[in-house]
Amino acid sequence: MRPRRWRGFFNFVRAFPLRIENVIILILSEFETTQVERMRQGLARLDVLWRKEIVPPPNPSTIMSIRNPNFPLWALKRDGYVAGSDTLVVGDEPAETLRISGNWNHRGPIFVINDGVILVKGGHMVLEGDLWILQNGKVIIDSSIFEVPQEYPYHHSAIIVHSGSMILSNSTTYFYNFTYGIALSDSAIFHEENVSNGGFITFAAFGEAPTFVAENTRRVGEIVVGRTGSYTVRNSDTVLLWLRSPPRCTLNLSLPTSDTVFSFSMDSTAPGMSGIEYSLTIDSSTGIVWGLMDEDSSYTIISSSNLAAIGLFFGDHDSMEVSGIVGNTHLSHYVFPLSDRHLELNDVYLHTVSLYALDSSHLQVGGSILGEVLSMYDSHVELENTFVDGSGGYLGSQGNSINLISFSSLNGDLKSTENSILIFAYSMQGGLASGVVAADRSIMIIAQSELQEYPRLYDGAFAWVTTIRCDRVLPIGTNVPIEGDAYAEAGPLGSFLSFSHYSLHYRSLEDSTWYSIAENVPESVKEGILGTWNTADLPPGSYLLKLTTFLNTGDSLPVVRLVNLAPLSVWERGKSPPPFTLTEDGIFLKYRGKIYNPAGRIVGEGKGPIKLPPGVFILEVEGKIYRIALPRF
Repeated sequence: MRPRRWRGFFNFVRAFPLRIENVIILILSEFETTQVERMRQGLARLDVLWRKEIVPPPNPSTIMSIRNPNFPLWALKRDGYVAGSDTLVVGDEPAETLRISGNWNHRGPIFVINDGVILVKGGHMVLEGDLWILQNGKVIIDSSIFEVPQEYPYHHSAIIVHSGSMILSNSTTYFYNFTYGIALSDSAIFHEENVSNGGFITFAAFGEAPTFVAENTRRVGEIVVGRTGSYTVRNSDTVLLWLRSPPRCTLNLSLPTSDTVFSFSMDSTAPGMSGIEYSLTIDSSTGIVWGLMDEDSSYTIISSSNLAAIGLFFGDHDSMEVSGIVGNTHLSHYVFPLSDRHLELNDVYLHTVSLYALDSSHLQVGGSILGEVLSMYDSHVELENTFVDGSGGYLGSQGNSINLISFSSLNGDLKSTENSILIFAYSMQGGLASGVVAADRSIMIIAQSELQEYPRLYDGAFAWVTTIRCDRVLPIGTNVPIEGDAYAEAGPLGSFLSFSHYSLHYRSLEDSTWYSIAENVPESVKEGILGTWNTADLPPGSYLLKLTTFLNTGDSLPVVRLVNLAPLSVWERGKSPPPFTLTEDGIFLKYRGKIYNPAGRIVGEGKGPIKLPPGVFILEVEGKIYRIALPRF
């Protein structure tokens, strides 16, 4: 009895109207966790199974949303798609079992339904897709290798719902150095014993009463405790435990300060607890790190503890301004400036704080140092003058949300998924290992920002990049090439959006009229020359360069860059570009050279940036002489 396969029937594409220009002009003029979002992404796939009557629809309380425990699962469906690939269903025939004992590779999602079983015994299972375990389905991996190739964090996940279970024993896992997600809901069970995880795993629990057990396991990962359920860690290591402070609860406790915990337990019967419906037990484990997921309407006091992270959840149509929040500090007494909850820390070392916008919430965030910021569901986040240091994860958008980032800095990954829109404007990404990823049908807009790499596009994601890159100080009396990016492109599945054309203009700060450098150019530019600016006869001073890109829908994205034109009295004709560039505080030499004042004294030499006051200087580079005039800015 072989599992049934369908090829490429999970392919739902939602074409929605896009009017982004107003959002960009706004910038210029002035839960659960990621795994739950991935579950919502897959609801469209489940809908196919339900409509084909392969899987019956669940009860309305099967899977909860943050805002309403009785919100029906099918009401959370979103139009989406999965790339047309093999879909494997185990359990559509009674008592069906897929046995794997050797090398086995599958590309595409797997659904284990009804009483279906996947049994991997002494085998090597490679899964290039998501794993769904539904109803009474079981996945048992014993004395085997479970490998999931990934190209970015949470590329794939395992979702266990109803009374499904996933049991690993005496096995090893590999996730290609990217975080793998496992979501538990309803009465689902995840149990691992004598397992060595070769990559980091995030476990997210929600629903009625999920069960999580890790015994004698190396590198457990992070556990996001749900509002209900049972969680046990015994004789294991490397665990980030996210305690939950749900709405209308009281949580007043101190946590072990040592990373070795021999005995710790908490539930609703513990002192200082009320409204807590989960239980947690830690026994003889090392590398224990604590985090707190704090929701609105909660009352939480943490004392004499070390917290690796606090995650602040905002939901139920919250509309809030958040500012002045920083981490990596010892707080003798601190109450978070939040009007929708009480969160108090006494004698606590706090490493990082992250923000999660849920439901239809609207957050305005500024003047903070944060570890991770995610817009999720239908939320709207405006992030300005903030540093996201990546200590809690990444900066991103999910669901149908919009995340507007402006005049901010990021040290970590930038990512958009599902049907979300992420706008990264006048901002900078640092970190040599940082990535930029757009997946599913998300839209990523890069406006006059510095990235560590160009956006990597997956599925039907779309990237729109508009950036001017040139020196802040440019010469007068010559043709100056203006470099940058003016392009838009889609992932391998394509998009209804496409690049149309771009225009490049300039004006002085004192003038209101824009003058053309390049007009209606139909070719996109990626790390190239946008146009050549003739600066002859222009007076020195400050100018604005404006680059505007257009899509086939008529949407436009304008960006501006302030530059200064400075006179170069004598220039070696025919040598372009010169072996130096002017900066706001001196000069940058591309080759080794010497700089003399009018009296013939050496005032600077070497290669690279050299600070100089305003004035006239003689520059000697590679045997050639230049006379330069440095303006006063």
